[in-house]
Amino acid sequence: MVFRNKFILIALAAAAFCCSSVNSQVVTAATAAELIKLATEYGAPFAKTGLDRLHSEIFGSDVAARSTDVIIFNKSGKSFKLIANDCEHGGWATGLMPEHEVQGKQSTVFQMQSHGVMTGVKCLVTYKTNDGIFFELLSDNPYFGKNWVSESHSSSLIVTSTRGVGNNNQVRFVIEDA
Repeated sequence: MVFRNKFILIALAAAAFCCSSVNSQVVTAATAAELIKLATEYGAPFAKTGLDRLHSEIFGSDVAARSTDVIIFNKSGKSFKLIANDCEHGGWATGLMPEHEVQGKQSTVFQMQSHGVMTGVKCLVTYKTNDGIFFELLSDNPYFGKNWVSESHSSSLIVTSTRGVGNNNQVRFVIEDA
């Protein structure tokens, strides 16, 4: 019993320490219809691939122990190519991997997930234009602690993020010209 209580205290302390500086807005998961409407309002509708993904059985499901639906609303006029995608924990959902290209004024969706025991899912994507303008997005849905997101990007872009809560959640990134 003593070992169990010490483990719980250590886990709670680690969770509080690792995620106490999270500063992004929290959102609840939206349905496919709500996301389609939001993308249209942003002037960045989903391409056919994105629409197919939104209507798949996997999107928004809680089949995995941990999953995060990642939505990118590209309000900029720039087209970005995927140059890196890596998961420190977990991986990409089959059929919902990051798209190789995100066109200007278009939105996309992909999913990261983990089926592991006491593991979370933490993945990073980097997109870049032919002339070197980039954005990099990181999302972490840990086994212990709060979910968090971060981004880095060229100074010619503005990137806004929101993070979801819970084991199976949704994060959103809005990419705009500065």
